[in-house]
Amino acid sequence: MNGPHRIRIFGGGEFTCGEDERVLLAMERCGAGDIGVGCRGGGCAICRVRVLEGNYTTGKMSTAKVSESDRE
Repeated sequence: MNGPHRIRIFGGGEFTCGEDERVLLAMERCGAGDIGVGCRGGGCAICRVRVLEGNYTTGKMSTAKVSESDRE
């Protein structure tokens, strides 16, 4: 098992995220507020971000809000 990951928001803050923790929940736990939070289920796209580096996996996302090319 890997240790916690360090998440850095371009132009914003930093926080830690556990291996099996959702990034938005980790951000809120750490008191950060750099990513907008909406439905918490992948349907509204308020929290949509672009990963600039590092390895990641994505959860469910609305195809009405996030195109296939954006997913890639």
